[in-house]
Amino acid sequence: MAMAVRVTPTELRGAGRDDAAAELELLLERAEQERPSPPQGGYAPPLDAVTAIMAALSPEEQEEVIRRLRSGSPARPRSEEYDQHRRTG
Repeated sequence: MAMAVRVTPTELRGAGRDDAAAELELLLERAEQERPSPPQGGYAPPLDAVTAIMAALSPEEQEEVIRRLRSGSPARPRSEEYDQHRRTG
């Protein structure tokens, strides 16, 4: 439950739930140990796919993607002006 609502062990301890904090730390440790290693040879499908997509964008579009990712709102409804720009290139 704590992982689902993104509560940290520190927050649980602050709420007087040392028992829950200890359990969460064990779960987090186990999850870290079970995380698969990155593939050898530098092949990372999601990263490679994003890199290929970014390479196809203009510098302005790349900047917009980065701006949206940094703002925490990567998706937004497309505007008519954006659609027109994409059609005319």
